[in-house]
Parts: sequence; C-alpha cells; structure tokens
Amino acid sequence: MVSIFKNIYSALKTGKTLDYINQENEIQEEKKRKEDDKKKKQTEEFKITAKQLLDEKVATVKKYLEKGDYQSVNKYLRILSNYYTYNTAFDTLNSDNNKWGKVINGKLCTIIDKRFSHELVKNYVFNVHQDDFVHYYSNYTNLSIEKPTFRLHEHPILLFPWNKGRIVENIENINHHSSPLTRNRNLDNYYFYPMGLIECYGGNHSQFSALLENSDKHVSEITQIVDVTSLYDEVFFDGQEFKRKSDNKWLYTAKNDFERLYGVYFEIGRVLKDYPDYFPNSILDIV
Repeated sequence: MVSIFKNIYSALKTGKTLDYINQENEIQEEKKRKEDDKKKKQTEEFKITAKQLLDEKVATVKKYLEKGDYQSVNKYLRILSNYYTYNTAFDTLNSDNNKWGKVINGKLCTIIDKRFSHELVKNYVFNVHQDDFVHYYSNYTNLSIEKPTFRLHEHPILLFPWNKGRIVENIENINHHSSPLTRNRNLDNYYFYPMGLIECYGGNHSQFSALLENSDKHVSEITQIVDVTSLYDEVFFDGQEFKRKSDNKWLYTAKNDFERLYGVYFEIGRVLKDYPDYFPNSILDIV
C-alpha cells in the first residue's frame, strides 16, 4: 500500500504517468534481483574454492606425514606463515601510516577465547607470580619450569611487523651488532598445539629482523601453550566458517585471509595430532 502511494506521489511530482513509474520500479527491482543472485553465486563459488584449497593443503600435509617426512611438513607450514608475515611487512613499508590496528595481531587466541568453550581449551603459562595467577581462568596451568625455546627460522610463526620505522631500525640493529635475539625482553609467543603454529603477541619487529637473517643464533621463547586438542571433537572449519560438528551450527566466519589461515592450520592440526613425533619434546612433555 505504501509503495502505491509513493508511486502516485512520484508521478505527480515528475509529470510521468503512473504506468511509467510502475514500469521503472519493476526494472529496478529486476536489476536488484539479478545483482543479488550474482552476489549469492559469487559467495557460493568462493566457499567452494576456499574448501577446495583447504582440502588440498590438508591432503599435502597428510601425504608428507604418511611418508614420515616431517621436515617437508615443517617447510610447507613455514611457507604459509612466512607468506603472511612478509606480506604484512610489505604492506607496512608501502603504506603512509603504520598498520597497527589494521593487522590481525593475536586474533587467533581472541577467536578461541570468545567463540569456543573454555573447558575445551587448555592453556599453559610459565612462572607467573601467584598474586597474578589468581586472576587467570580455571583452564590455565602455571608451570614452574623454563619456557620452551625455538629457532626463529626453523618454526612456523606468524609475525605482524606493523611499524615502518621499527622494521627499518631493527634490520639495521641486528645486522650491524650481529647480536643474538634478546630473550626475556618483550617477547610474547603463543604455541598452538596440535596446529604447530606460533603466533607473536610481542616482539614482532625484533623477531622479524631475526627471521630475515635466517641464522641458528636467533633463539626465541614460547610464553604460552594453547592446547586445542579437545576442540576437534566439537568444531571444524569448512574453508570459510568455523562450525559445530553436532549440528553444523555457525560459530565464527573468517573475515580475511589471516583468519582463513587460522582455519587452515586448525584443520592441519586435526591431522598432525595423530603424529606426535612431529612435535618438539619440549611441547609434548607439557601437553
């Protein structure tokens, strides 16, 4: 009824006949329907492509694992993480402003913490003062042992070099001083088991310059281990969305390539969990 009065008003205002106005509206509605159908088709095609690419990556890792070729698994996973690390650095160097707030920094832990049950995720931290640890969730364990270490160029790690000046400065410092990466300063790295992925929460620029050097001397540390093993019975990633296995209910949609990478690593972890020999003993001794 409202649309009829709108058409009459439009006819009076423009001097066009009512039939002409109705015809124009039908043309616009048909155009909108076609655009909506096109967008829907593109979305479906994107989902299919994303699922195919996910399945391809998981199948590649599975092939290596079945051959006992853990080195190839590690190299393959480092291709994925290094691409996004270097892509972020490249974008930062080519932007007018720093990319803080525009990159996904620590997003994986946020997704897990907010979207999935805490009961399904185990967290391990190291030597946290008891006065501070009382504020942690019940799914955290405080370990009185040394933090696990790793060589920067040997393990899949997501770094987010977001500041142009710090990228340039840290490259110069680590090159001229030839000093090993300084641990226990501002380094904050989370290891996601059994995804085999480390994500940096602090020390992005110093560790990025160390990664560029590709040297055995640059040893960093893991400040927290996030064990998502129990999630695999409840959750899956379809290439675009995290969903609940029991009823296919939507849990979280990956908003960009970084978040889709988390999903890829998550499904790769589903395969990796059956091959404990792939993981460092320093991680296996804890989880």
